[in-house]
Amino acid sequence: MPDTSPQIDALLAEVAALKAATGVAADLQAIKIQIADLSAKVDRALASAITTPDVAAWTVKDWCQATRMGTTRAYELMNDGTIASIKDGRRRLILTSPKDYLSQLAC
Repeated sequence: MPDTSPQIDALLAEVAALKAATGVAADLQAIKIQIADLSAKVDRALASAITTPDVAAWTVKDWCQATRMGTTRAYELMNDGTIASIKDGRRRLILTSPKDYLSQLAC
């Protein structure tokens, strides 16, 4: 996976420049759209920069953040057996890594 830190820095610099220009720009709506587009690019770059740590079990919250899914969907996947999970006391841990689950979807 390529290092996206320079990409993120460049995008953040563009966002900062556009935000600074909003005070003097005539077309604020166009700048707001550009800021939103650049912010979306930053979000995508950050998401692609996230590496899946070598973890044996994930909390539901961490798994949902890594897959960008809601907890309801995660529990549906656990209940239908699509992803493996165990109970540890009151806590539910997911054994299927987010990367493995997402790679299943790509097939």
